[in-house]
Amino acid sequence: RMSRLSLSAVFFMVLASVVSPQCISNNDRLSLPLTPDLEHITPFSLDLLKELYPPTATGNFFFSPYSIWNALVLAYFGSAGQTRQQLQDVLRLSDPSNTLATYKALDRLYEKRHANTSEYVIDIANKVYVNKNFNLRVCIRKVLSKEVQNVDFTKGNEAAGTINKFVSQKTRGKIPTVVSGRDVQSASMVLINAAYFKGLWKTAFKPKDTLKKEFYPVPDKTISVDMM
Repeated sequence: RMSRLSLSAVFFMVLASVVSPQCISNNDRLSLPLTPDLEHITPFSLDLLKELYPPTATGNFFFSPYSIWNALVLAYFGSAGQTRQQLQDVLRLSDPSNTLATYKALDRLYEKRHANTSEYVIDIANKVYVNKNFNLRVCIRKVLSKEVQNVDFTKGNEAAGTINKFVSQKTRGKIPTVVSGRDVQSASMVLINAAYFKGLWKTAFKPKDTLKKEFYPVPDKTISVDMM
């Protein structure tokens, strides 16, 4: 029935008290593929859907696997040892160099599409908030310059305000608050991902064509729903 689709917003947050950042790969100046390889993202997305979808859900369910994958990849870049291996297994990653190339290529593709369309609005943003006294290696700041930002977590309310402002702006006010000062005051790093989408149907549905009809969610049960 709706001629306009407005879905927002998904976020993913990680609080870490100890992080061992390192250079992402031995070759951070790698060439980007023209077409990103999404083969490993698809099985991750399907597995995530199985985990997140409520078994008793009766309404609509929306999440962004690409958005969550992006956030977890940032955690992967800054991880080591068993944590890195676990993230690599879950995300179906091969090695840091290929993962970095895919991440950057997808970001480039997103920016290109974002700039060349007026038919919909999609805004996906990642941010790594790092405590101002945290020793983050220079190579990480160079490779992820757009994502990394220093804050003073000892000033909990001020740091939370910075994070909440970022999320609120990216989600057009749909998520005004995601953390409190108490949440972040002992953190070394906060990893944030926010996604916003709003678009128009290519072919709009006419309200007069919407009628109440019986729908079978299971073979032996019917519910009355709007059908077009």
